[in-house]
Amino acid sequence: MKSLYFALVATCLLAASAARADDLGYMDCQSHPDDSVILAKAEKAADVIAPLHCGQQFTILLSGDYFSQIQTQDGKVGYVYSYLISRNHPSLPVAQSGEQTTPVPQPAPAVDQAPAVATPTPAPAPTPTQAPSPQTAPVAVIPNSVFIAPMGGFETYLAAAFEKKKVPLTVVTVKASAVYVIAGVSEDKKAGWAKIAFLGDIHSDADASVQMVDQKSGAVVFAYAVNKKNTLHGDQTTAEACAKHLKDQLEKK
Repeated sequence: MKSLYFALVATCLLAASAARADDLGYMDCQSHPDDSVILAKAEKAADVIAPLHCGQQFTILLSGDYFSQIQTQDGKVGYVYSYLISRNHPSLPVAQSGEQTTPVPQPAPAVDQAPAVATPTPAPAPTPTQAPSPQTAPVAVIPNSVFIAPMGGFETYLAAAFEKKKVPLTVVTVKASAVYVIAGVSEDKKAGWAKIAFLGDIHSDADASVQMVDQKSGAVVFAYAVNKKNTLHGDQTTAEACAKHLKDQLEKK
């Protein structure tokens, strides 16, 4: 029965937007410079098959809203979070329509036929006794940006919910560059074996509590708590509820 539950969840997550097989994808370095992992199943607590490095190329077998099935170049098949996938190679710029991408050869410089004249060698510059320490450039703050603090994996569902609900905030991975910081807790209470075995019920109870703080002023600009009973998707459902209420509050302003 447990395997049936995992199969149903994986089907729901991947069947939402199937992609054509054999599409190439890459681990998105620009938005997610840290390494991730390839999971054995389409769920956050699944076993890890292999690491997924920044810029790594793979084949997209099936694309979904939250999880996508991929195959690495060495033949490993597993699941990754869909928001980590980029269709463009991170080291190659995207060419604009009609833009010439082939480099234009430059003419070789003309050879001066005049007799060579010896150039005096300049004296070496004196070596300083102590090099000045380099100055650290300040981190630029991105307008309307938010950093989601780690919440035991719930932050991944919250980031995906922001994209699905079109919350007008840019999720960043560097806390110093964010205007706001979201932190909180969540709990997904899975159905017990007796409930599954005797009632055939695989639903769970889930709750979450989050708040968003302005980093500059320290003021709490948004706080919300949600409790969902008898839900099939657990953390996904509570994350989408938080994202929807945050979007509504931002649009009122």
